[in-house]
Order: sequence, then structure tokens, then C-alpha cells
Amino acid sequence: MFRYFHTGAVALLLLLAQGNLTINAQTSSAVLRELRATIVQTIGAQPESVEIVVSGSTFTVLRVNSNMNEATHAGRDNEANVVGQIVSKAVAGSPAFKKFHTIRVQYVTRSKPGATLKVVDTVEFRKSPSGSFQFHAT
Repeated sequence: MFRYFHTGAVALLLLLAQGNLTINAQTSSAVLRELRATIVQTIGAQPESVEIVVSGSTFTVLRVNSNMNEATHAGRDNEANVVGQIVSKAVAGSPAFKKFHTIRVQYVTRSKPGATLKVVDTVEFRKSPSGSFQFHAT
């Protein structure tokens, strides 16, 4: 499951370490595309079932019409933990991503492109005082 994570994550981390990453329209698009590709490859998802939305201090990975919508809550938690680790490692220590305090993995259905999303499940990871993202149970 993690075999594809290394290549994409390393490229992303190199961008972060070199200080070339700033959250602006140009670089954020490229970085988010790379991160999305890493998530898709790592969890074996269909590319159209993974979307990334960055809003305020929340980084959301949407799993749209995925087979996990029919899985158990525990199954979605397991996949969300993998996704949360990928995002957390990619943003760790980067001043550009310092504002994020929540990583959200949201399982949703969408009847057609542009239609309203129906939430099936949400798994969140909150930034701890140490700066790491921890699974948040509600």
C-alpha cells in the first residue's frame, strides 16, 4: 500500500526543504497536484475519486463516490489514517503550511459534476501542541 508513497513524498519534501514552496496560486496548484497523485497511488484510488480542498486552516481530502463509502467506519478510518499520514508528512515543518491545524478526510457522494456533496463520513486529524497531527475522535 505504501510502495508509491516514497517517490511523491520525497519530491514534495524536497520542495519544502529547499524553501521553494510558498502557498500562492502557482506553486500551491503544482504541490497539491503532486500530493493528490501521491494519495491516489498510495491508496490505489481512482484519480477522479480524490479531490483536495484547502480552506482557511483546514486541509481537506475528499473521497468522492469511492468504494469506501460502502465500507465500515473502521475501514474508512484505516484509509483516512494513511491519507492523514501522507498529508502530515508533506506539510511537516513547512512555514507555508504552518497555518493548517486540521487535516480532514471526508467521504462524500456526488450525483453529477458540480452537484451538492452528501457527506457519508468525516475523519479529522488535529495539530497537537508538538506540531504533529493526531487522529481526532468525536
